[in-house]
Amino acid sequence: MIDIIGFPSNAAVGTISPENLTQLGLMNGPLMAVIMAFGVVYFMRYELSHERHAQIMQSLRERSALAGASPGPDGPPNQTLKNPPGGVH
Repeated sequence: MIDIIGFPSNAAVGTISPENLTQLGLMNGPLMAVIMAFGVVYFMRYELSHERHAQIMQSLRERSALAGASPGPDGPPNQTLKNPPGGVH
């Protein structure tokens, strides 16, 4: 984004033009708000009721049982890592 507005690299404090500052503000303010609004609208269309969530969780528990994994108390399998990050068990 900085390249789009022609923001200078390695600029010293106080050497940025007012036009560049305005453009930077517009890129990080209203433009980002518009982009985020598209994401909000997109995810608002995804309907997930409590009933559908329960169906998904039941399906995951059934798949885990068929695969021989031990299910956790509230859902998918509770698997431990054989080689956890950092080597701590």
